[in-house]
Amino acid sequence: LMWQVLGRLDLAPRTYAQAADIFDVVCLKSSLASEAAQLPATCVAICRLLKKCDCGPLSAAERLQCREAFTSFTDILSQLGLLPNTRGPQAPRPTSAEADAELAARERSLLEDLGWRIDMRSAEDWLTAYGLRLDIATAGMFRDSLVWALKHSTSCAKGARQQATVLELPPRLLATGYLCHGLVCARMLSYDRLCPEASVDATVWKRLYAGSQPGGVLPECSLRVETQDALLEQLCLATCSDMEAFKLATLSVLEGGALGHGAAPGAPIGA
Repeated sequence: LMWQVLGRLDLAPRTYAQAADIFDVVCLKSSLASEAAQLPATCVAICRLLKKCDCGPLSAAERLQCREAFTSFTDILSQLGLLPNTRGPQAPRPTSAEADAELAARERSLLEDLGWRIDMRSAEDWLTAYGLRLDIATAGMFRDSLVWALKHSTSCAKGARQQATVLELPPRLLATGYLCHGLVCARMLSYDRLCPEASVDATVWKRLYAGSQPGGVLPECSLRVETQDALLEQLCLATCSDMEAFKLATLSVLEGGALGHGAAPGAPIGA
């Protein structure tokens, strides 16, 4: 339903992922997942909020489209027996004013659930930004390998949407962890450089990382130690972070799962 409403409101494709992220957060913070009665208003209210953030107040035609989607979705769930028929079998549909009032009330409750932060960047957004910054910071020296690492990291981030434990983590932390993991898989960083020694033993870390790799074979870094040091320095600048944050973020995504397997590229340019 949300994709249909977003399409009718002429919103950019990027908002589809944003809508999914908001829906996931709301499910985690409320009882929405177990209350079908809230679904129609929630889905349409998310679309209304994204449209308002993108273009300002809704036009009369856009409000009409949202009302129609809301009543249509409610009717479908009622026919499937998923909603209690509180209005009675012969009751008329809610008026335009009633529908608008219910959607407006749901918008406010959504904003409260989100801490009034509707412009939520996804992990994929952060990965794109980090990748561009790192490519600039390294003067394009590792571009081919970095493109592979970003593709792999983004695939992992998309797969993480199915992991409730991962969805509880901030998108920026997820992006940092998946980028570091992608750099290891691209043979640009050695996996042991990211071991959080304070919380994980080196042997446990090796076993944990091996479990994320096809066949349990750990990738062998192709860069010299001093080159890795320089790359990590630029990664700190690109992500506005530090080594401790890299280690904890990588540990979080490894423990959360959803790490796809892919054939590692050849030796990074600049090795």
